[in-house]
Amino acid sequence: MAPYVILALAAGVGGYLFCERKPSRKRELLFLAVMTAAMVIMALIRNTTVGLDYEWVYKNYFLTVCEKDFSWLFTRENLYWKEPVYGLLNYAVSLFTRNPVILAGVVSALIILLRMAFVARYSSSVWLSVFIYASCGFFGYSMCTLRQELGISVAMFAIPFLQRKKPLPYFALILLAGICHNSLLVFLPVYFVANWPMNKITLPLYAGGTLFLLLFSEPIIGWFTDHVERFAMYKPGTYFMQGRSFNTIFVPLIFFILAFLMRGKLLERKPENIVLLNLYTYAAALFVLAAKNFVFQRLALMFLPVLLLLLPEIFQSMKPTAQQLEILGRLSESDKPQERQRAAALRKRYQEDAGLYNAALGLVMGGCMLYLAFLLSANTLGLVPYVTLWSAGA
Repeated sequence: MAPYVILALAAGVGGYLFCERKPSRKRELLFLAVMTAAMVIMALIRNTTVGLDYEWVYKNYFLTVCEKDFSWLFTRENLYWKEPVYGLLNYAVSLFTRNPVILAGVVSALIILLRMAFVARYSSSVWLSVFIYASCGFFGYSMCTLRQELGISVAMFAIPFLQRKKPLPYFALILLAGICHNSLLVFLPVYFVANWPMNKITLPLYAGGTLFLLLFSEPIIGWFTDHVERFAMYKPGTYFMQGRSFNTIFVPLIFFILAFLMRGKLLERKPENIVLLNLYTYAAALFVLAAKNFVFQRLALMFLPVLLLLLPEIFQSMKPTAQQLEILGRLSESDKPQERQRAAALRKRYQEDAGLYNAALGLVMGGCMLYLAFLLSANTLGLVPYVTLWSAGA
């Protein structure tokens, strides 16, 4: 457990001291490079016992690819023929090695690199996004559900196009994500609803839809699994239909409440933040449904990474804008007593806001660390203990 906690603390404490107190783009990118290198190294040198699915899914599939020619990837004999990106990646690695451990490390590294490249390009607070990635379970998933995480990393790049209402690049990226893992195709219809305003029409609609699914999830899922053979594993009565504990959904719901309460400032800062709010609303609703059926958590985890953008936007919306600071500076330099009094009042308010900002930041970061502790203690992903390739039994 300790390596994951140390990584998250390094991201949080190091990021705050190095990037928050003396912000600059160079500092952010240097911090990002160091933390990315640390995560990639952890993923590359992990023992095969770290993370589920290696032995009975990824290892066996890679060894099969090693024995087949290129054309096999596009035949129905290939379990993932509808998701050719993952097969092609396996084939590319097989040209250099037949060691499945290397394949697992390469895919995990690619997932992390793509996600951090996205953070570097689009996050309004790079260090905070890195901390969220390390503390809210996303780093752990990069060593487990490899195909889906690879697809999610691709799909994240579609979000800015969704915010700017550019359908062609959005759909192109989602289709690419879908051929990494077909589940990401759920984002295709999202284009038509993610810009909906949060108002007296949409909020009852979201709440009513969640309640409807809570009441009738099993017959709906039963009908779906009866008609789509590939999803038969999710039939009622299976493990995936069991409910998750309240601890699983508590922190994601707290973040939703925070985002909902801050929606005014978020939209004032950037109107396109409505997309982030809606996407996270879907995640929160799906986590509520997961309390009844685990299968909904699998869907929620595709929307949850929007936190990498949403939480930084929340905290940026709490800071005074450049225009407000310019006004303060101008008033402070004025010779007029009234304007200097106004400047003093503004300065006092900004100091109070700064105290509130730091207190809220500390509470959220503390919540993230508690969530990490829960995830590691539950160990549903088989991440604990973290051991390296050179440990006994590797």
